[in-house]
Amino acid sequence: MLTITTKQKPRGLRIGVYGTHGIGKTTLVAGILGCLVVSCEDGAGNQEYPQVSVHTWEQLIRVLEEIRDNPPPLPNGSPIRFLAIDTVSTAEKLAIRSVTGKEISLDDVGEFAKGAKQVGGHFLRFYGILEEISIKGIHVIGLCHATLETIRPPDSADYQKWSPALDQKYVCPGFVRWLDVLLFACSDVVVSARGLKGQETEASVTKKGKVTKEDRRLYCVGSAYLEAKNRYGLPESIGLSWAEFAKLMKLPEIEKELLAYIESNKPKPPVDLKPEIKETLLDKMSVFGLEEKAVLAAIEKSLSRVTTQNQEISLNWSKNSTTEQIRKGLGL
Repeated sequence: MLTITTKQKPRGLRIGVYGTHGIGKTTLVAGILGCLVVSCEDGAGNQEYPQVSVHTWEQLIRVLEEIRDNPPPLPNGSPIRFLAIDTVSTAEKLAIRSVTGKEISLDDVGEFAKGAKQVGGHFLRFYGILEEISIKGIHVIGLCHATLETIRPPDSADYQKWSPALDQKYVCPGFVRWLDVLLFACSDVVVSARGLKGQETEASVTKKGKVTKEDRRLYCVGSAYLEAKNRYGLPESIGLSWAEFAKLMKLPEIEKELLAYIESNKPKPPVDLKPEIKETLLDKMSVFGLEEKAVLAAIEKSLSRVTTQNQEISLNWSKNSTTEQIRKGLGL
């Protein structure tokens, strides 16, 4: 029978942030409490923050698999709540080098795009592992460099659009589709020129000026000239600040619900079997002439996940089942 729900199970957010070199992408994630940065490049210079450096595609995959299977604590002892990839653009270069053994662009990989498809396959695995990490309750942040892509509409003039610096055919579309939020980091500048009597006025497109004001922003909504998206009703742009983003996303509320869900779905720890259960099973298995050691080993294996809540069920089973039923149940 189908189970129809109206709400998705809680999981970690999937966030992408891309922007020009030096805009502050790494600094943005380095200040997040509980964040581990998987560093494919030196994006923050001398800043100190929890990080793991990787230099090959194989290293990157091993690190992500370890975080998925057995996430280690951060240096301060706290659990990992955010995982940042710095950067996905550099990870693409590692994937290309893994496929070709060379430092080349994806356009030059393989005849008839065979190599490019291999790199695309690498990234399907990459996204799959990140999705599993997200399902386990860790928020994932993918940082990217930015590039100006030329758009050629069939019925109007060409124009340029900011997008993540990833291969636009085999890598970028999958990355953007997978994300819940894609943010574009850039600087809004005011250019002024000297007018009459030395007064500064906004420079026109035909007049040279100087930058008199710079405001670093995160664009949250896409347009004809930039790639961005969100599923949370964020405004067109906000300041380049994690605190502001977290407040608008209501991140504390998301974290509270997510941590409660994780706690409620933790497997119950096993408990010691009641002596009465072992004694009953040993007594019933004695008719088969089996060694006590073998029977105890079978009991420990078969009932290894018994919890406080189902001890009585196991006791009733041991008392009310036939010797043959118990023998099959223990695998003897």
